[in-house]
Amino acid sequence: MRNSIGTKIFGLAIFLLCLTLALSGFLLWQVSSLSGELDVLAKKTIPLSDALAELNEARWCP
Repeated sequence: MRNSIGTKIFGLAIFLLCLTLALSGFLLWQVSSLSGELDVLAKKTIPLSDALAELNEARWCP
């Protein structure tokens, strides 16, 4: 049985809606993962960088 053009367009619209929902869920998961990585950077890497900058200033200033 052949589907009408309206049924094909409706099926395509439903498929694109499902694809959009899947992609937005994936991107939300990626953003939450990135948020955790940024917390690690803010708590460990940046203070270490500040401490090294102070050490470097102390070394060059008598």
